[in-house]
Amino acid sequence: MAEQILLVTKPFGPPWRDSSKNLARDLATHGQRYRYRVLAPRGSPLPEGPIDAERIYRDHGNYAPGLTQNLRVALRLLGPSRGESAYHFFFAPNVRTATVARTLLRTQVKHRPTIHTVCSLPVAGTPLRESCFADRTVVLSAYALSLLNAAGVRGLVRIDPCVPLPPRPDAAAKQLARDSLHLKNGPVVLYAGDLEPGRGAPVFVSAMPRMARQIPEMQFLIACRSKGPYSHMAEEELKALVRGSGLMDRTRFLGETDRMEELLLASDLQVLPARSLEKKMDYPLVILEGFARGLPAVVGDAPSLLELCTLPGEPAHGVKSDDPDAVARAVVTILNDDKLRRGMGVAARRVAQQRFSPSRMAEAYEQLYDEVLRTR
Repeated sequence: MAEQILLVTKPFGPPWRDSSKNLARDLATHGQRYRYRVLAPRGSPLPEGPIDAERIYRDHGNYAPGLTQNLRVALRLLGPSRGESAYHFFFAPNVRTATVARTLLRTQVKHRPTIHTVCSLPVAGTPLRESCFADRTVVLSAYALSLLNAAGVRGLVRIDPCVPLPPRPDAAAKQLARDSLHLKNGPVVLYAGDLEPGRGAPVFVSAMPRMARQIPEMQFLIACRSKGPYSHMAEEELKALVRGSGLMDRTRFLGETDRMEELLLASDLQVLPARSLEKKMDYPLVILEGFARGLPAVVGDAPSLLELCTLPGEPAHGVKSDDPDAVARAVVTILNDDKLRRGMGVAARRVAQQRFSPSRMAEAYEQLYDEVLRTR
């Protein structure tokens, strides 16, 4: 019988809008040699795969885990084993959670290997060594590897994240998506980043009039999930800037949406001029989802974003994050050159298929399980 791995995530189940849950889902559904036990909400449907669920949560919760949610996980780890051979945690490193995890794991009569996937980097100034607790710590980017290595974190492994590859989109599918969003003819540019962290949204909005002067028929989609108490205020400030520029009739603010598939299909280019990726996966999931659909990107100069610009075929183009003129120039250059845009799109889908495939990621994790279970 296959050995079992306990995946410790936010409540495991839909909506699948959180990169840490999505990584765990794709691991559990594409793994071949292990079974996976997950901590799920009551009544939540599970994806197909070698998955067993413990229904310890009342619902799917909020973006930031609450006290009750964390307490339920703590009680589960304090309780008797359900047959799992190792614990695999998915969250951004922080001192408090790492301290609690160390304390809980020390109470076990029998030590089980622990793996911690650092789904996103913490805010600047967080003591990284004190925030990592597991036998093996998995990072997603070369930048994260260099930071944690410099901080003295031991047992580091780098494993690329993944994104499922949908069918290759055709012109009819793209037109259907545009029609469903009531878009007019002309290029469509998507910003699907954060409102507050990273400061990408104000730079994008500042670049919009510069883009529109060069390509008057351009349209803009802005889809941002609220992640903090000031998100609503930040969104209202952005809307005021767009109104002031006279572009509100060409701009759609969609907030947190379950229509991301349509947004990606309807768009010609994705833009994320973030200067940091606080609270976001090193390689943002929405950028990878765009790659999988042949959608190229213009990204800011956050270190891990620039790594995407060095991938084969250059599916992303990097610019200075705090320079709206540079953002606008890059967008206009790509949209005015069909050969360049198509080439970037082909490279984007190829990279998603070859480097960021779920089966490739799952095999890398299962090789890591093999290693840690041999040495326990």
